[in-house]
Amino acid sequence: MIDAIASIGFRYKGPSYVALRVILLVEVKNEVKLLIDSYRSVWNDIGCAIMGDGWTDNRNRSSINFLTYCPKGIAFIKSVDVVAIVTDA
Repeated sequence: MIDAIASIGFRYKGPSYVALRVILLVEVKNEVKLLIDSYRSVWNDIGCAIMGDGWTDNRNRSSINFLTYCPKGIAFIKSVDVVAIVTDA
């Protein structure tokens, strides 16, 4: 990517702060929503598998990420903060 930008030359102006934070972010969010909606149609037809991925960060704070899997792909659904839940035997 850097080589492609460099080949344009010094006249290239990157996107502004507002374009990155507002305009482009909204466009990408809409693209992701369309992708997830296409996955949801497959979930209704053939089903999906729900997966959970638990992890602890370097401060011993735990969280669980929930994802769905279908033949079209994997989608992140939700992350749950489980710090307040005791995780012992």
